[in-house]
Amino acid sequence: MHAFVTGGSGFVGGHVTRRLAADGHRVTALARSSEAADRVRDLGAEPAMGDVADRLALEAGMSGAEVAYHCAAWVGTWGDRTEIWRVNVDGTRAVLDAARRTGVRRVVHVSTESVLLDGSSFEGTDETRPYPDRFLSDYAETKAVAERLVLEANGDDLETIALRPRQVWGPGDDTWFPALAAKVRSGVFRWVDDGRHLGSSTHVQNLVEALMLATDRGHPGEVYFVTDGPPRTFREFVTRYLGAAGIEIPDRSAPGWLMRILASAVERIWRLFRIDSTPPLVRVEASMVSHPQWFDDSKARRDLGYEPVVTFEEGMDRLERRAR
Repeated sequence: MHAFVTGGSGFVGGHVTRRLAADGHRVTALARSSEAADRVRDLGAEPAMGDVADRLALEAGMSGAEVAYHCAAWVGTWGDRTEIWRVNVDGTRAVLDAARRTGVRRVVHVSTESVLLDGSSFEGTDETRPYPDRFLSDYAETKAVAERLVLEANGDDLETIALRPRQVWGPGDDTWFPALAAKVRSGVFRWVDDGRHLGSSTHVQNLVEALMLATDRGHPGEVYFVTDGPPRTFREFVTRYLGAAGIEIPDRSAPGWLMRILASAVERIWRLFRIDSTPPLVRVEASMVSHPQWFDDSKARRDLGYEPVVTFEEGMDRLERRAR
């Protein structure tokens, strides 16, 4: 099989690229820089130079490919709205257009549970929950728009499927882990409600496994949650995740209601004074750690045949061994 990967030098896309190449497939991966191209080559793929919103570069890279894995995205809690929309929405639209023009059979899109985030709780939530009317961040909104574009693009000339992992973690995490570690090291980190709320997580290799299964399985035009299985408290997860790198977390906590109020106030101040830096606390972060956030992945298990290939304990043990 010839596969095309966007974000092939990144965290998720890099793991996808490595897995495809290891399985003996021909892989072409989009690369925006010479450094990204070198990374793609190291993973066993052929780089296709260009930006995710560049249709000509995408068409050149997808030429001859049967399946495209759309892993590229702007990921974060705060940033320039124009750039976030350009990457997440315009980029996804460009990927879909290029896939149609080059005859790609199926696009498998990496979405996120954030497409549902509206400040409420999620307890065993499945794919039937509708999109909210308002979103807590530009990231959540743009990923929701992108996911809709993907699902609406499904048709006779192109099959599309979207996967929604939650809190992707594992070796090479260059987004969530560094941000969390920085908050602890700077002294601003606080547990919220003692970190007792349950949440789902998705080890990056479990996500990759689901993406491989979605290559030929699942119902076109559908979306699937992917998790590690039973949820864990935020405190247990973060303590083990940062602890694997030798980072100890002070035992300080604040009530969820207070953190949500503070986050709203901080965002208003940053917008009012047009402050360039990232706020120390934002609404989406406060909501995610002060409400249950766990999801039902039984649809993926049924339709894709998905089962986690890495347990929580195995994943954490591997990280601890790597850090020694």
